[in-house]
Amino acid sequence: MDEIVTEKDAPLNIDSHEAHGNLWRGSSRCDVIPSSEECMAILTERLSVSKEVVAHSKKVAQVALHLTNALNKEGCDLNAHLVVAASLLHDLAKGSRNHASVAERFLREMNFNTVASVVGAHMSVEVLEEDQSISEREVVCLADNLVQGDNVVGVTERYRKKLDEWSYDIGACEAIAGRQAKSLSLQRKLEARLGASVESLLRTLDEGNHAQEILYLPT
Repeated sequence: MDEIVTEKDAPLNIDSHEAHGNLWRGSSRCDVIPSSEECMAILTERLSVSKEVVAHSKKVAQVALHLTNALNKEGCDLNAHLVVAASLLHDLAKGSRNHASVAERFLREMNFNTVASVVGAHMSVEVLEEDQSISEREVVCLADNLVQGDNVVGVTERYRKKLDEWSYDIGACEAIAGRQAKSLSLQRKLEARLGASVESLLRTLDEGNHAQEILYLPT
């Protein structure tokens, strides 16, 4: 939860699609899902986001893909390509006010509409625990809330740090606590489908076996 900012929206430099070849020709690519390589090019070449944001986004993608694979083994039908792309791009407008909405607009400009819809919702997914279906939006949202920087810390620890950081602002703390409650509700929903705790699942996220997995998804 990093969406407490006071500055005006920082406009993104959305330059000519043609200047970047096929990757940027949104008009000729109707609602495609970019590959992990294309996502990394958007972050590092087109937007030059910080190394910290890139590291965080890659870790979120790793966690989200691990969750996706586990959920699909339990009968879900999640699109792993979509989950990875949205995870990698979810913070491309970090530092802007309402960064999720800014990122969504940017991605729609490129005709990455399905990815845009997931990215735009990653801060505000509404959770219905009685609804047993799991969406890509929910997986990306939870993965983001399990990661602090490029470390997997869990929902409670991530929000504890935020509450400490904003302890002087009652309104901010109330907003943070509300998002923490939603994140924990989302975690319970996924755990019910998995039949195991997210914590136990993530203990199997061995760096050596999974760190490069996102680079080898078919495109």
